[in-house]
Amino acid sequence: MKTAATKENCSIFQPSKWFFNKKEEGGIGPTSSKMDRPFFFRRPLTQKSSIDSQLSGENNSENTAFFRPKSVIQTKLSINEPGDKYEQEADQMADLVVQRLSETDTNINRPNIQNYPNPNSGFPSSGNPSKFLNFKKDPIANPSPIQTNQQSGGTPYIQRAPIPNIKSDTESLHDDLTREYSQEAGIQDQPGLQYSADYEQWLRARTGTGARFHGYTPIPQNPLDRQKQGKMPGETMFKINGQIPTGATVGDLIDDYKRLITPANIRHNRSEDSSQVSCRFDYQFQLNTEAEIIIATTPGRNGWKANMSPNQVLTPPLLSQFPDCGNTNSTAVTLQGTPSNQAFHDLVRDSEIEHANELKTLHERHFVPFYQFTMNLTETGDTQSACEANLNARLGKRNDQAALGFVLGDMTATERYDAPTSTHHGDSQAVVGNQCQTITLTSTQRNPQDPQREPGNVLISPPAIQQVKVAGLQAQGAKLSDGQGFSQTFPSATVANQVMALFNQLDITAIQTLGPLCILMKKGRAAIGPVAPASDLQLDARLYQVTANLPGPGRWSITEVQGTDTILILDFGANRDQAYSAVQVMRDSGVSRQVWFGAVNNPDFLCFIG
Repeated sequence: MKTAATKENCSIFQPSKWFFNKKEEGGIGPTSSKMDRPFFFRRPLTQKSSIDSQLSGENNSENTAFFRPKSVIQTKLSINEPGDKYEQEADQMADLVVQRLSETDTNINRPNIQNYPNPNSGFPSSGNPSKFLNFKKDPIANPSPIQTNQQSGGTPYIQRAPIPNIKSDTESLHDDLTREYSQEAGIQDQPGLQYSADYEQWLRARTGTGARFHGYTPIPQNPLDRQKQGKMPGETMFKINGQIPTGATVGDLIDDYKRLITPANIRHNRSEDSSQVSCRFDYQFQLNTEAEIIIATTPGRNGWKANMSPNQVLTPPLLSQFPDCGNTNSTAVTLQGTPSNQAFHDLVRDSEIEHANELKTLHERHFVPFYQFTMNLTETGDTQSACEANLNARLGKRNDQAALGFVLGDMTATERYDAPTSTHHGDSQAVVGNQCQTITLTSTQRNPQDPQREPGNVLISPPAIQQVKVAGLQAQGAKLSDGQGFSQTFPSATVANQVMALFNQLDITAIQTLGPLCILMKKGRAAIGPVAPASDLQLDARLYQVTANLPGPGRWSITEVQGTDTILILDFGANRDQAYSAVQVMRDSGVSRQVWFGAVNNPDFLCFIG
């Protein structure tokens, strides 16, 4: 750490204490000459908390925050004794992130790691089909994670029940809705109206409006006043129906998400001419979400000012160099930004807006489909309790799925922006005045946003495209070629012939590859059709997403949550940008199935189709 001093003042080039979350001291303070965590945290986490490592994937006390991300976690945190950071091993952290949270006796099927061939070498010939990471309490003795396709007699792992079509004794459950619909449509309300296609379309649209993200509310605060409280300048809080989800562990946090998104009330009815009770979730339930973002106040002419104790600004080693600061209870502190104070103000604001935008995306990905599914469920039973049991059985694990998928996506978005190499980090210089009467902090963003990249400086790369002429395909031993440019060698002649038959069956025209991703294409879209005798796994293009720190710390993957299981679809290792590029290619191409030949743990061929 460089210092320069004169009789009048001392200039200290340091990451200011204001920008750090120093775990060893239980407060904010610099630990090195560089900033290793974000300026604008998605969640501010309490010091030395076990949830810190669970949520951020961090087990290095030198990785401390500059500004911090938003807080989904409040004060109910379990506190570790000093030194316990060494007990947070990487594998334990990865397990904590994906396990069924508050359950400590979970059984997790860890996936094998895929190989990553050169994207330009044809298509990946060595990889593993998606694996389920199970969160069940009761140990499962090596369950088969992959189900065969329905055409070959298999059963999907997750039953995705259609919207129910129960037409007995449900009229009164819809009375209020059909009256509203008939008034809007200008038609007469009559029995059976709720079974019409027009009413069903109207109901779907209506329930969709009951799950809204209402944007963000900026709350300006002096960043130095926040520093006095051990907080960072920028912060984003996420609310569900006005409440901030909380939890002492990741499991508790997801349980609270689940509680907040699940309707609490059920409506019942028993018709006079029937012994059956009908029930549905109260249609008045809404799933409203929003973000509150803490931003910096409008700067004064010389920046932001506050009287602070020097030990809130300087580290103990620096305080020891300046006895005047050690003996001073209050000094005038000024914060200035580069290239200007207004630029710093805008940077804090825009960084929190980035977090809010990610929350909107996750709301639409996980909460809107869950809400639409839930609010259209109806059931019957001999009694009210029996009807409620049947209704909750129909709901199944959809609320777990929505909560877990949202939290994993939120943690990933936080990592995208707040990782040390991303855009929410900075460095600072502190200038200590004569007799420690003043301290001036000047902040600089370490990794500015590249206008040619996606937010968080994610570089989106296009896939490699290999044209294939199926009419010319021939297998010569283990080698498959079309005589016009496509050529690939497989483990055996049997596999080469199987792949050739699949290509002809799907009538593919090209293959797209990007790292471990391989997509069989037909006229610009993922090919669609039967794949037997190959094995396949159904995926939901609305739900799969990039996930950080899975299957281990520092790794990036594409996953999909089904019920309480997280499916590892593709593992990109440390290549974050490739994971984001691949998931975009999958969505743009319409990928909805994974297909392979060979054993689950060691397939001979693995690609994706529509």
